[in-house]
Amino acid sequence: GLTGGIGVGKTTVSNIFRHLGVPIFNSDLWSKNILKNNKHVKRAIKIKFGNNIIDNKGEIDKQKLSHIVFSNKNKLNFLNKLIHPLVIEKYDKWLGLQKTKYIIKESALIFESDISSSLNKIILIKAPLKLRIERVCNRDNRDRIEVENIISNQVSPADISNKVDFIINNDGTLLTPQIIKLHNKLLTVF
Repeated sequence: GLTGGIGVGKTTVSNIFRHLGVPIFNSDLWSKNILKNNKHVKRAIKIKFGNNIIDNKGEIDKQKLSHIVFSNKNKLNFLNKLIHPLVIEKYDKWLGLQKTKYIIKESALIFESDISSSLNKIILIKAPLKLRIERVCNRDNRDRIEVENIISNQVSPADISNKVDFIINNDGTLLTPQIIKLHNKLLTVF
């Protein structure tokens, strides 16, 4: 498993592993795909959050939805319980097709969704809070308060550091040497 909060660089780290030949399952991308294409999910969200959640193209307005769920834990839990089982189903099918020494499941919610026990090893990516906020504000065109709300709803790296097997620091330190070293270690483990 590869985890870390918003803005730590999960996608960047995943891309480096991908270039090393490691298959990556990106839970966030699958969640977005389900949100966009699953009629049952769209209908349930519309019922729960109202017609205002639908944009002028008939799609779920992801920014509105994000704003709502990251300021209300009950609504966030509803959304997670709706989408996570479908992501797990996709992952199980994908996993059955893989033929490499190891794969990586990228997910910000490894501990929140209680999938940590199904993973052999867990990698945590850490980055300074200020840097994370700047990255997300620039990347997603979000304001600082919204990003801080999202971060406050995620598990703190300090709370899970003792539950992971490896830590990658994305604080300006070169990533590729850290990842190559870890990749070589994982090849000997599996």
